[in-house]
Amino acid sequence: MTPNPPADPDVALYQRLRGGDPTAKYDLAERFMEPLVAFLRRASRATDEDLLYQAAGDAIVGLIKNPLRFKPELNTLIGYLRMAARGDLHNAIQKEARHQRNRAGADSVELVEDPGNAEGDDSEGPSFDDPGLAAALADFTPTEQEFFRLLRTGEKRTSVLAAVLGLDDQPEAVKRAEVKRTRDRLIKRLQRAREGT
Repeated sequence: MTPNPPADPDVALYQRLRGGDPTAKYDLAERFMEPLVAFLRRASRATDEDLLYQAAGDAIVGLIKNPLRFKPELNTLIGYLRMAARGDLHNAIQKEARHQRNRAGADSVELVEDPGNAEGDDSEGPSFDDPGLAAALADFTPTEQEFFRLLRTGEKRTSVLAAVLGLDDQPEAVKRAEVKRTRDRLIKRLQRAREGT
């Protein structure tokens, strides 16, 4: 005798995720991304839409990567995701505040097309021929180099950047979170190389 499916569609979705259903992650992102962003918009003072989407995406990605973190006996799925997204937003706000403080005290790596080092070029921004930056760039994987090349040309579309990372088959929330994570990580590596740390 087959057990009756759960009456709560969120519980059924979670069970599909735990059971390895390959479409469950897409359904999870589609079901919860906008409600989580709306919740964070109401529940926090953060006004940066990118941070709201990043936090919501991080909460969803966290559950997709480790479904056992959620304990159905302790919370509802939306309750768990709200709690996780709130924590992720708090962390993202703190990280952004640290980043702003660091930027105020040091030059940041600008993502602009490098026009080369023609004589008489007094433009602002780093030269990517700088030995520290050149060494850091050389350490990038081919995928990271292509991703960074697109950033330098001004590419901002998540779909294009996610394709470079091989994320075409992932939900939009996953793409957005991974693109942001990769961008932040590469820029941090270049900043450290520029500062000689």
